[in-house]
Amino acid sequence: MNDSGHEHSRSIKAELKRYKHDSGTNQKVHEEFRSLQVVRCVLDVLDSGERSDTMELLEGYGHCLKDSQPSWLLADIKENHNREKGNDITGLHDNVIESVGDITVLKDDIIESPDDITKCYVDLISKLVRFADLPTINMNDDEAYMEEAFVDYPQKASVAMDIITSIVSAILRSSLSLEVHWRKEFMNTIVTDCVILSAAHAEKYQWSNKTTIKHSQGLLEVICQACSCNSIHELLSGSAYTTDIETETVFEKGIFDKILTKLRSKLTRDTWKMEPRSRHVFKWCMSKVKHPNLGDYLDKVLPPSLLFVDDYQVQNKILGVQCLHHIILNVDPTELKWYGRAMVIYEAIQKQIYSQEVQLLDLLYPCLIDLLKVIERSPRKADQPRKTTRYDDLLQITLDNMAFEQKIVLRRVYSKHLHLFVGEMGITIVRHYKKLLQVIVNYLEEYDGPDEMARLQTLNVLSVVTMETWPRISHHIDMLLKSLLRLMCEITADRSTSPEKVKQKLMEGAVNCLILLRRCCPDHVDKALNDVLIVIDNDTVIKSIRTVLNDKQSVVKVS
Repeated sequence: MNDSGHEHSRSIKAELKRYKHDSGTNQKVHEEFRSLQVVRCVLDVLDSGERSDTMELLEGYGHCLKDSQPSWLLADIKENHNREKGNDITGLHDNVIESVGDITVLKDDIIESPDDITKCYVDLISKLVRFADLPTINMNDDEAYMEEAFVDYPQKASVAMDIITSIVSAILRSSLSLEVHWRKEFMNTIVTDCVILSAAHAEKYQWSNKTTIKHSQGLLEVICQACSCNSIHELLSGSAYTTDIETETVFEKGIFDKILTKLRSKLTRDTWKMEPRSRHVFKWCMSKVKHPNLGDYLDKVLPPSLLFVDDYQVQNKILGVQCLHHIILNVDPTELKWYGRAMVIYEAIQKQIYSQEVQLLDLLYPCLIDLLKVIERSPRKADQPRKTTRYDDLLQITLDNMAFEQKIVLRRVYSKHLHLFVGEMGITIVRHYKKLLQVIVNYLEEYDGPDEMARLQTLNVLSVVTMETWPRISHHIDMLLKSLLRLMCEITADRSTSPEKVKQKLMEGAVNCLILLRRCCPDHVDKALNDVLIVIDNDTVIKSIRTVLNDKQSVVKVS
């Protein structure tokens, strides 16, 4: 840049440095230095590397661009050039500033055609994305990512997304928004990088905060609007139809394939752990692609997901289970079973059932049950002999884990998901009846804290077991009655810190189980409860027992 250009650039920067101290500075800069000059200055700052005033200057430039009118954009520049120059757009001499209509252009920044102006903004967006990109992490296998490594990046990302949003918003306000062909070409150039940047800050990560999340949402909304999409799902997956050729979707097949291609080199076995951002971008984008679109990318989304699960770090295992569960729910079962893919997924996640990590197990059990629905024939179908399946294998392991588990947090996770097995296996759960009922009784006897989550969830399991296995429940009725009545007496005598609402829920759960047992074995339960009424002097328990005895719904008599 020559002396004149440097002088104007320094003038802009000098004014912007006073921006925070003078509310009128932004308007002054906007009046004296037009938007294209500001963009060139932003590029200059980005090209100059790290410096003490980089963030201050970029924030000031961002405010200038945000307040700019759309008159400096391509269509208007082209129109003004055509009017002033008769379509003869030539290079400009150094050290001269010429006004083109409403636009002030530095002569030393030679703009030979409107396409060069477009390239200027594309170049700016690309450099802003790189400016906000996270560094590659070189870490030892026994080290965790630390938030300190990303301390400067939320501010960088906020400024970058703010400026990009301003540029795309200005395009939407200009006559360019009506030129579908130009808009497609422009958005095709920038959309992948912009969505990846936004996805990296769409949720709370080590390198994001509330401000970056807000800017991410704003940028995604503007990108969707510029691409004539109603949602991020439509932007990623595409739209099967269009209603108006002038407002047709820019990417009819979506951009998910472009994003996967961009991330491919960063999600290999040797590189994915050095790219902390890429795996979360992958997961976030994939979560927005639903059935039936996800099946088209199965070969591309499955390998990274399996890599995550196979890692030793818990947070990566959790990420992998989330990705695989989304794949299971949104890819046709038949397609999942092609080439043994479903079995590959099963082998990858079933061994995680031995984990002691609460958050991982909480996600793992629903994922396993949904996968077994794909792999196994439903145990409820009785048209063929019902052989043991992987449902039985996993339930046996789970019951063994539950029987010997002493940690309250793990007992809560197991009791929370046990009903999933019962609901899917139906009457075939009787293969594990003795151990299952013993686990239920043991869990009802153990206090697990003020919120009593394990007990409440165990009562839910017992009610499901009673409804599913009512023909066999009579053989174990005495053990279950004793356990439930003992629980009711313990609740009423409890002087612990459990809130009254929790005690009430426990009592209601126990009463509901007694009612179900009575419907299965009315004579036996009536006799037992009437005998209890004779000897007990607890008013609350007596009232609850009478509620059970007064239940008038039809019963199923089992001999």
